[in-house]
Amino acid sequence: MRRYISIATDEQLKCCLMNEIELEVWVQDDLDLTSRILEFDTLVLKFPEGYYLRANIELRVQNNFLRGVPRIS
Repeated sequence: MRRYISIATDEQLKCCLMNEIELEVWVQDDLDLTSRILEFDTLVLKFPEGYYLRANIELRVQNNFLRGVPRIS
């Protein structure tokens, strides 16, 4: 069984964007894309491969992506 974290908040998306974390884009329980996010707003996510409506997808990352992010003192 693969462990993943669901990404839903703007803060999580911003962290993934700033740290160039690869996201899995799931559409109706099917993996559609694995890529890095380029930008986002309240309705749309932009990837190099195209655009997705946030309401139509589920975003996931493998394991805990925060472990690899350096701590700010």
